[in-house]
Amino acid sequence: MLLMAVPFVLCMFIDLFAVMMVAIPIYLPLIKAYEYEPPWFWMLFVINLLLGSMTPPFGYTLFSLKGAARESLTHQFTYRGVTCYPP
Repeated sequence: MLLMAVPFVLCMFIDLFAVMMVAIPIYLPLIKAYEYEPPWFWMLFVINLLLGSMTPPFGYTLFSLKGAARESLTHQFTYRGVTCYPP
């Protein structure tokens, strides 16, 4: 659980690629020591990274989504879409 919680929390504040560049060299020996299946572990790792990047307080992915969307789309609308509250 800790191996998955750390990237989730870090991506709330730091960019995805920066977290990956720091975490992957640390996680590789741990994955081998605990004998996890690498494809499944890294798939869950990336999912946690993406979920963390969409979670406030910063939500870097939401800023990218807002920049690619129409001008009428507000930040409030994108945050409500992520949290499943109706607009």
